Amino acid sequence: MTKVLAESGVELSLEELLDAMWLAGKLPRDSGPLVRSAGVAAASSERHGEPHHDGSTVAAPETAEPAPEPTAAESTKKRSARPLLASAQPSPDEDAPALAGLSPAFAVRAPDSSTLGAGQLRLGKSLRPLRQRFPDRRQQELDVTRTVAAIAETGVPETVARAVRTRWLSLALVVDDGVSMVLWQRLAADVRVLMERAGAFRDVRVYGLDTRSDTPSLRTTPYRHRGRLLSPKVLCDLTGNTLVLVVSDGVGEAWRDGGTAGCAG
Repeated sequence: MTKVLAESGVELSLEELLDAMWLAGKLPRDSGPLVRSAGVAAASSERHGEPHHDGSTVAAPETAEPAPEPTAAESTKKRSARPLLASAQPSPDEDAPALAGLSPAFAVRAPDSSTLGAGQLRLGKSLRPLRQRFPDRRQQELDVTRTVAAIAETGVPETVARAVRTRWLSLALVVDDGVSMVLWQRLAADVRVLMERAGAFRDVRVYGLDTRSDTPSLRTTPYRHRGRLLSPKVLCDLTGNTLVLVVSDGVGEAWRDGGTAGCAG
């Protein structure tokens, strides 16, 4: 193939031929063939003094004046032909040939940012004092140091236990799932994730609070009214080691009529 092209006046190396064939396969099907213009072929024949089809021979010029180099202003004008900012949309006439061979685009959903915004970092820092650990008398563990010392003193293989140091608070997250709180469902989810990842609580329990009626009702899961009904007393901890956090906009009927106050009491 390279020999045939060389005889027709197109000299290509094997690598250039492979590149041309690869490019031809990538072009759109509706695009025209890539051919050399007649002016380029005619200019090539004139340079070599080749005869035209009518038999006449054109001598090659002795000297050729070099093309003037573009000035800085012309180069700047060419570079600024297209806008630099994405907001500056080019005219339809400029992009009509370029957009003809593009494939159609598909919309892709990207996750939005957290609803807590910059307050997420401040809220996380405010929970650091709650990460303290205190001895829990209900849980015991082996005290290796005191056990070794006791065996060395008495010679009796006796173990010494100590209270396990655990986080001293549990969290009861109560989410108001009334009609107006549907807009804040994402915020409630972000608060739950933040509390679970804070490392300040032994466990995080989430409840749903229905404030549509005069008497609020507590359920096992927020935003799912098929959950099991619970008594507000489940939020009470006689040991005082449970923190109750309520997420609500205070618009529900139970907030206006004072039903939530009786529930808290």
